[in-house]
Amino acid sequence: EIKTPNRVSAMFSGTQEKCLACGNTVYPIEKVSVEGVGYHKACFKCMHGGCVISPSNYIAIEGRLYC
Repeated sequence: EIKTPNRVSAMFSGTQEKCLACGNTVYPIEKVSVEGVGYHKACFKCMHGGCVISPSNYIAIEGRLYC
């Protein structure tokens, strides 16, 4: 019997995208994407203080994220 994947399993399979910050695989359910680059939600944080930032409230300087 062939089963079709459900929406949840589809969110955890078939991706090769890597988080720019940590280098591990980023799955769609945990992804923050800015300017075509993917991050884990937990990895999308300020380089200075380590606080978690949002895609609408950050600045990137030389590839580093700041709040």
